[in-house]
Amino acid sequence: MRSVSHPLQVTMSADGFWPCSLRWKGSQLRVLRVEGVYTRGRERCYRLRTSQGICDVKFASDTGRWQMLRAPSPFQRWWARILAMPRFPAPATRRRQARRAALRAPAPELRKQGQPAPVALVEGC
Repeated sequence: MRSVSHPLQVTMSADGFWPCSLRWKGSQLRVLRVEGVYTRGRERCYRLRTSQGICDVKFASDTGRWQMLRAPSPFQRWWARILAMPRFPAPATRRRQARRAALRAPAPELRKQGQPAPVALVEGC
């Protein structure tokens, strides 16, 4: 593993032991799971599953600095973007909210006369 020399800011959990999020290369990485913790001398190393992939970070307690040991690969970042997209986005005319709002709004010419709007039945809702 090679070190990545970009600055790293870590937000810790309330107990101060587990990382909650990382700020690296101008982007916020949310920690989904801590997959492993181990120590090497005075360093505490974490393997983290983030919103963009797996990364390894270390905390040097003597200097108080965080360092990224292994960054998420470009493939992992690409795959995270694919998984974050909606699976089957429906067109605006086919969404339930749009159909219900169109059915609820009375016609303007009927509203002037004080007559109730006719109720249209739509199958499949």
